[in-house]
Amino acid sequence: MEKSKSDFLAKQINKILNFYKSGDFQSIVSISIKLLKKYPDFSPLYNFLGISYRQLGNLKLAEKLLLEGYSKDPRNPGILTNLGAIYRIKGNKEDSLKYFKESYKINPNDIALLVNYANALSDFNKVQESISLLEKAKQIDNNNQTVLINLASFYQNLGRFEDARNLLIEIIQKFPGLTIPHKMLSDITRYKINDKHHLQMLKY
Repeated sequence: MEKSKSDFLAKQINKILNFYKSGDFQSIVSISIKLLKKYPDFSPLYNFLGISYRQLGNLKLAEKLLLEGYSKDPRNPGILTNLGAIYRIKGNKEDSLKYFKESYKINPNDIALLVNYANALSDFNKVQESISLLEKAKQIDNNNQTVLINLASFYQNLGRFEDARNLLIEIIQKFPGLTIPHKMLSDITRYKINDKHHLQMLKY
């Protein structure tokens, strides 16, 4: 790719990423479609379109574009991850897991992939593997709210209440305005109180 073309596309990608941060998916669609007419083999555009159409509720078109991108660049981890996400939403758990596995082989340290892959594994009751992926994600980024909340939830569901409690306290300290960890911590406390009452009742 010649330098002028590369520089132009880099600027366009930055523009698209800014739209993504602001949640303006319609603008991403508009700019990506225009660019795709000129650069039909530039695979990131298919990924941007797939993400945007998914956010806009058009799963059919999102899947179609991601598969087109996959046919052009089967080792693009973003396309693989987003195909996995699409198929999980559609209830196709086997294909979802397949694409997450492929993406993991290529880019094993991507936070979004690790969270999605962990949740997909839980569909097959592979909870310990899910926790291992989320603990890895936490080591990479210890301030990612999605990672921390998901990990605390998995701890809680597996009955590792002390681990869940400690992590939730850590989350609350880092993000005091976040309501979800407060509710989760309250649920754990209530469960432990009820469990204690049940044990006391068994003594009589």
